[in-house]
Amino acid sequence: GVVSQGRPCISAASGAAAAAAAAAAAAVAEVSWAPLASLEVLSEGDKIRYRLLLVDAWRGRQKRSSLREAIVTRLQHDAQSQGDGGRGLQVVLRQADGAMDCLEASRLLDVSVANRAGSR
Repeated sequence: GVVSQGRPCISAASGAAAAAAAAAAAAVAEVSWAPLASLEVLSEGDKIRYRLLLVDAWRGRQKRSSLREAIVTRLQHDAQSQGDGGRGLQVVLRQADGAMDCLEASRLLDVSVANRAGSR
């Protein structure tokens, strides 16, 4: 910014950007996470944290992924799979960077769902 009398001047645009960033940070701070009791209660639009079991072909073993956050964008129930702990329930999860995970819900590990203050 421009310096006036030894102090930087902040434009209205940068002030608005700072206010938007502060509001976004406050919204993130209000999210609390609760373990998901059953995959069958997932709904489209839910924000979840989860891990996946990944295959390490080079070492011939499996390992857990790092914690991921995503929005449930699609759910598809198999008519014959109701009440079986998520087997047959297909989910599409969209991460913030646009990457998507499409898988059977029973493959999700350590699932927790975001609860906004005052909701759910």
